[in-house]
Amino acid sequence: MDQEPIIVTCELRKVYGEISVIDGLNLEVPRGSICGLLGRNRAAKTTLLKMFVGLTRPTSVEGRIFGLRIDRSAESSLRVRRQNVSGCDYGCRDNPLHPRILSEVAV
Repeated sequence: MDQEPIIVTCELRKVYGEISVIDGLNLEVPRGSICGLLGRNRAAKTTLLKMFVGLTRPTSVEGRIFGLRIDRSAESSLRVRRQNVSGCDYGCRDNPLHPRILSEVAV
């Protein structure tokens, strides 16, 4: 039986002013898999993670994370932030938001 992917995006975009930092990302991460983000500095890896955990809103997107719709509304952002799936958290090396950093993969 096929399970719904844990993350799905279609044409994900994030624009700050006139600068497009993520432009048309299509991504599908199967449930139970491990996904890493690789890229040079300022490649928008952190911005992407912030969108996934509801800390910043996308400019445009169709997608889901943990079955929750990713969109631009405050309500959707709050639902994603309230969802605690398999102990997943977001934090960054320079300014951690939680005592633990993403330490488990949602299975």
